[in-house]
Amino acid sequence: MNSIGLKIKKIREYNNLTQEYMASQMDISQPAYAQLENGSSKISSQRLKQISKILNVDPKNLESCEEITLNIHNNTLNYNSSIIKELNSKQNELYERLLAEKNKVIERLENELKKLK
Repeated sequence: MNSIGLKIKKIREYNNLTQEYMASQMDISQPAYAQLENGSSKISSQRLKQISKILNVDPKNLESCEEITLNIHNNTLNYNSSIIKELNSKQNELYERLLAEKNKVIERLENELKKLK
């Protein structure tokens, strides 16, 4: 697999896109698209622009010799962090409601106790 094809594959997989989706967006067959990724077909500059547009990346980044690093771990942590914040918020809301309900029960019981005296 050539380096451009490997980069394209990594970015495509990172974005949870299939070869079928990419091929349909480019108006080619899935086997023809697979050949672009695995290097058995040369990627023309026009095709590279198409792929870059679909993947929302700069074509120069695909052509460069630099290895790409997809920060999947960091994105997962950010996603989990937002879920935890949401859960904490909901937990706090529930705590506040229960506390208010407890205070109402205490007040009602205190009033009943006063009536009994």
